[in-house]
Amino acid sequence: MMKIKIIPPNQGDEIHEREFDECPSLEVFQSLVDGYVEILNVKSNGSYKQLLLNEDGVGQTLRKKLNVNVNLGPYVQGISGGFSGVIVGTAVLIEEGALD
Repeated sequence: MMKIKIIPPNQGDEIHEREFDECPSLEVFQSLVDGYVEILNVKSNGSYKQLLLNEDGVGQTLRKKLNVNVNLGPYVQGISGGFSGVIVGTAVLIEEGALD
């Protein structure tokens, strides 16, 4: 079983948890983040997880009016790999290694 947390970008939007019997397909993750998926390794509440986001979220802000994700603060305390961008649109938080 795989649990995921779907974190929408807008303040006040409800954060959802979903359970899947098996790992969802790439297409499911792409539909959740509204585009191609980028994976970041993050620290969340003392453990390491993976954050899936739209790899072109910043570019889509102009085309689709996506917003910077303001709801990630309580869930992401650090991002590894030198990521210094802005996370835009819906993000999906999963357990580290769940996609292996």
